[in-house]
Amino acid sequence: MRLFFLIIAYFLLSAVRLVAAPNRFQELADELFSSGNKEKAFRTYGDAIRADNPEDHNYELYINAGDCAYLLNYKQIALSYYAISAQKEAPSNLLIKHIDNVYCNGDIGCIANTIKQIMAKYPETSDSLSIAIAKFLYSKARYEEASPILKELLRKDSSNVYLKSTLADAMLHSNNNDSAKVLYQEIIDVDPDNIEASLFLGNYYFLIAQESKNVMGDDLSDEKQAKIIGYYEKAAFFLEKVYATKRSNVIKEKLSEAYSYSKGKEKLNSFK
Repeated sequence: MRLFFLIIAYFLLSAVRLVAAPNRFQELADELFSSGNKEKAFRTYGDAIRADNPEDHNYELYINAGDCAYLLNYKQIALSYYAISAQKEAPSNLLIKHIDNVYCNGDIGCIANTIKQIMAKYPETSDSLSIAIAKFLYSKARYEEASPILKELLRKDSSNVYLKSTLADAMLHSNNNDSAKVLYQEIIDVDPDNIEASLFLGNYYFLIAQESKNVMGDDLSDEKQAKIIGYYEKAAFFLEKVYATKRSNVIKEKLSEAYSYSKGKEKLNSFK
């Protein structure tokens, strides 16, 4: 019986050693890297990677090794390490942060291209990385680059209101108001009280009403006047929702003009 327990203890100890070994290499490599000894750190990261268990999702090891490799001008190795970290389910925002700060040194085009290369190498990472890079490009006001990625994501998840709203705003900043209008209307169809969509649609119809009034001039037929009134009524419908939440003087003035033209006297009096 005693021999049996000794055998079990031996195998358990061996298993612990196998798990602990890569951690020791990794900790040492991180210490060497942080102290500036990049050459030795790079070699030690190699030891840690060789000792790493394939089934472990130890993405931090590969992200740090990628940083170290890049700083030693081993760019292709660095890219491979970043790609493996993505495969091991590294948080997308963390990976992009490292690629931004180290591999691309803030070059947004480089960051987008690097993420595309990683997704091409490991297609299973494309969903999470696509969302992350789209958000990143959007946050950097690179709307025309973010838009096609967002469109592809929406093709796979057409009911995602967040993606739809982000794409609509990107379209708006790219002066593609009509496409933004379609997206915001789709948002309203599933979320009637969405403030962002209501604000856009209210302003959209208000501007159309004003432009129509200016183009048509003073000589308006009943049909033309009815069309303008219809635009103002649509504008008021959406802007009322926004004003109920945000008591903006700008929105109040637009509502007053819309009510005045559409002869909504009761509502107009409520703003005086």
